[in-house]
Amino acid sequence: MSGTGKRVTLQMIAEQAGVSVVTVSNVLSGKKKASEEMQNRIQKIADALGYQKGAGNRIGSEKFCVLIAERYVSEPNSYYMGMYRQIVQAASRREAVVALEIVDLDRELQHTPMGILPGYTMDGILIVGEMRPEFIDRIQEEYPIPVVCVDFYDVDRSMDFVITDSYRGMYKAVERLIACGHERIAYVGTIGATSSIMDRYLGYRKAMLMHGLTSLDPIPDRAEDGTGYRAVLTLPKERPTAYVCNCERTARLLIRQLEESGTHVPADVSVAAFDRMQNTSPKDIRLTVYESDEAAMAEIGVSVLWARVHKKNRPQRIHTVQGRVVDGDSVRRRETVG
Repeated sequence: MSGTGKRVTLQMIAEQAGVSVVTVSNVLSGKKKASEEMQNRIQKIADALGYQKGAGNRIGSEKFCVLIAERYVSEPNSYYMGMYRQIVQAASRREAVVALEIVDLDRELQHTPMGILPGYTMDGILIVGEMRPEFIDRIQEEYPIPVVCVDFYDVDRSMDFVITDSYRGMYKAVERLIACGHERIAYVGTIGATSSIMDRYLGYRKAMLMHGLTSLDPIPDRAEDGTGYRAVLTLPKERPTAYVCNCERTARLLIRQLEESGTHVPADVSVAAFDRMQNTSPKDIRLTVYESDEAAMAEIGVSVLWARVHKKNRPQRIHTVQGRVVDGDSVRRRETVG
């Protein structure tokens, strides 16, 4: 406690020292891993604030590891790196320390040893973004600690999963297009690539069915080896009046390809998408999207993992987070489309 009776946190010390919570935790727990000057600075700030080791001020008592596949972080403005930053903030509010481990394809495919953060004692793991089932199997086998998965799920596993509502969210996005007079709507996404993309496709199918409209063949957006995006999308010869994409990155690829072929958005065709990544929309085009609540997903993911570590409770399975439709200027009412 401080002299004012306010609980002193690692985050408060980190902000004054201009370093991360991890650095503060390491120094105050005797692990150092900082210059002598920084160690002294952190200790002086802690002393000045009245920080005391003990029950009221846990020193990095929860250490979490976030695992993200390399293929996700190599993307520009990576959605999952944004999610990681949200997780760090959520963890810091509980004075938990978070370390990030990027998993390359060889490790995910079991070609090389797991070797996750050697020497780092973990209390729990957050897997962010869908990874191969055999990799998750080995995580559970080799690390007998709580594991929470974020932004994907597997109904056959007794684990905690935190997901956005892909099914209902895509349903709402398609309904927004239908409300604008569109009937020929194509879904862009490789439906077998992830559970989320599949659920979004099913949401698209339900919306079309409920309005008596014919679903078009899905347009794949992922490379055949499953490790990235296609450079060129194979678009139908008979042009839809609107496309709905499984994610904003695919929408950007689509819009770029349409514009290069002389088809303009939204004057000639409308485009909506699921998710949003900051600063990635094409110039002068604000996408109409179903926006996931990444902050809520991160908060719930950390909260569930924290509870699993401390309360030793069993997995509660799937935790679903709602988002909202955000209108941009990439969708135009059908009666005004030439």
